[in-house]
Amino acid sequence: MNRQFPIYALLMALGVSMSAWASDQPYAARVSLKPLEQVAARNVPALDLDKIKAEDAADELNDLSPRFAVPLPVDITTANAGTWEIAADGRHVWRYRVRSELASSFNFGFTDYNLPKGAELWVYSPDFSSHFGPYTDQNNHAHRQLWTPVVLGDEAVIELSLLATDRNNFRLHLTQIGQGYRGFGAKDLTPGPGCKPGGDKNSRVITSGSCNMDVACLGANDPWQANRRSVAAQGTGGSRVCTGSLLNNTANDRSMLYITATHCGVTATNAPSLFVYWNFDAPTCRLPGSAASGSATVVGPTNQTQTGATFLAQTNNPFSGTTPANTRSDVTLVRFNNPANPAHNLYWSGWDRQDIASVCVEPTDPTATAGLCASIHHPDGDEKRITFVQENMFTANISGATGIHWQANWDPTPPILPNIPAPQPTTLPPGVTERGSSGSPIYNANRRLVGVLSGGPSFCGATGSSLADQYGKLAHAWEGLGTATTRVKDYLDPGNTGALFIDGIGSAGTYTLNSVPATIQGCAGQNSNAQLRVLTSDGAADPVSFSSVNQPATIGTVGFAPTSIVPSVSPGSLVNVTIPLNAGAPTGTVNLTVRGSSVSGNVDVTVPVQIVDTPPPSAPALSVPATNAVDVALNQNFSWAAVAGASGYRFQLSRDAAFADLIDNQLVAGTTATSFRPLRANSTYFWRVASVNVCGTGVAASGSFRTVVGDTVFTDGFVE
Repeated sequence: MNRQFPIYALLMALGVSMSAWASDQPYAARVSLKPLEQVAARNVPALDLDKIKAEDAADELNDLSPRFAVPLPVDITTANAGTWEIAADGRHVWRYRVRSELASSFNFGFTDYNLPKGAELWVYSPDFSSHFGPYTDQNNHAHRQLWTPVVLGDEAVIELSLLATDRNNFRLHLTQIGQGYRGFGAKDLTPGPGCKPGGDKNSRVITSGSCNMDVACLGANDPWQANRRSVAAQGTGGSRVCTGSLLNNTANDRSMLYITATHCGVTATNAPSLFVYWNFDAPTCRLPGSAASGSATVVGPTNQTQTGATFLAQTNNPFSGTTPANTRSDVTLVRFNNPANPAHNLYWSGWDRQDIASVCVEPTDPTATAGLCASIHHPDGDEKRITFVQENMFTANISGATGIHWQANWDPTPPILPNIPAPQPTTLPPGVTERGSSGSPIYNANRRLVGVLSGGPSFCGATGSSLADQYGKLAHAWEGLGTATTRVKDYLDPGNTGALFIDGIGSAGTYTLNSVPATIQGCAGQNSNAQLRVLTSDGAADPVSFSSVNQPATIGTVGFAPTSIVPSVSPGSLVNVTIPLNAGAPTGTVNLTVRGSSVSGNVDVTVPVQIVDTPPPSAPALSVPATNAVDVALNQNFSWAAVAGASGYRFQLSRDAAFADLIDNQLVAGTTATSFRPLRANSTYFWRVASVNVCGTGVAASGSFRTVVGDTVFTDGFVE
């Protein structure tokens, strides 16, 4: 039975729309308008929850994606409904209220939408706690549609504001109201047996299974951190939901290509109604298998959404129709109409179109993810989870499809990820996919997409053959059914390069590398050490790994600790660099190029390495005080001449010529020093300075002087 459909978490990203990112509050929250009680309202009849439960059960048996809302056809325009008024600033404002005795949310479908420049459309709850907008002229598209995410609560307001001169220069036709009955951070109005419907709509009662692992459990520098930013919960037609993900193409142009499953119901007709929630992740890691992991007390961020897409290509649905079994790989590709919001820090995953079974290997380190394959998904429409595969995938069948799906057997011993709360267990329950995961990606060990989820038997607690699911092959969808609307290669390889696979690409965040110090010195036959400081000014969130390139022959294998970091997570971090210099390396300066690599690009820094093979050969010439000087001040500063090849100097001060009674002993970088302790009057002192480099300490130069006659200043245990 196919269970993989999202239920509710999908539309939990309330807030900023893709249209205009500057405003963050509805117009009514910024100006004084008449009370909402004076705005015309539509009372929507209460839902028949018993009927809804029966219909949803039938939908599941028929492999239909689940509903989160019941669509209500309407015919609403600013001419036949709502209330107009003129604000103090002269703008004309139209508002319309929708409410129901029993609703957990509302969403709206406008099928004739066109606004002039400067106009704003908002949808929001009466207290503005749940709101979307502004939708503007940037949301005008050829299909003339706009579908909103979910406004939480049992009442919602639609608001249009525009200049007086544009009062008759727009189109806004509302043709569907979605009356929500579960999900989106609200209480499910149709819970299972023994639960009462209704109640507090600010509490959630359905979540994904407790066995699943939050993506928040991943370590900060885990490479899967990038792929998690590709995956979104999605809704279509204002009533049904699934999961999908962004894909890169061979142009690396960050085109908004989005892949999901055909059985999720996205078509050429309703693609404009598609909307998604990015980065809907639990803020912290819940221990898999715990009550917390199976609870709904934690809700992830809900402020990153996108709406409106164009249909591109699709293969057939394995769960309906009579098409041949070898055409039903269940893959749909669309393109969002608006570009990415930079604040969402998205990632376009790579892909592999080869019809070769992915090799997935359990790492020897039980805390590591290297070698594992994985799916990232929204089970039960809950916050995003990651499920690992530790054995090779293989070709399998599902429902009406034959030979064009990958089977992923879920890892029975998931890794103990770094952010799993203490005390960390020694074992974890196997993760799975659930209702809500359909359309989610399956990635190979190189983190490249190879398929999208159709379904399967897995559930929390499953064992044996039930601990598995089936994914429609990208390898089949590449050529699809041989036309531009049934194959994906035209869009994933727009330049017809013939690439078999590509890596992903992140948002255009940047970072810089600086060597500390700028130039380092090393001794032949020994290790030299430096540090890299990694900085970002615009939130680069892709892991950066380090390597040496164009390495001189005089340098051995360069080491880095840590081997990778995420600049936005660890701004200004220092990376330790170990540079082994070969024995017998000739003296002089060589340039070592250190590279930082991420999906956003490479950054190189040149580190000059000055190689020496002996301590400094000559002693520094002492300058001040002069040898045998008298009447030297009690706070005397000391100086000497620089020596070629020295990286520093050893300064020593004593009361005896053998330097057995040291008063001061410092290693300084420059050619001056000040004694840590004041001198005493009418006393003879001896001082010396030796040149130092990484190979050791060279010959010292020494001198003596006598201080002025006067009161004793020297303290700290020294007496006359």
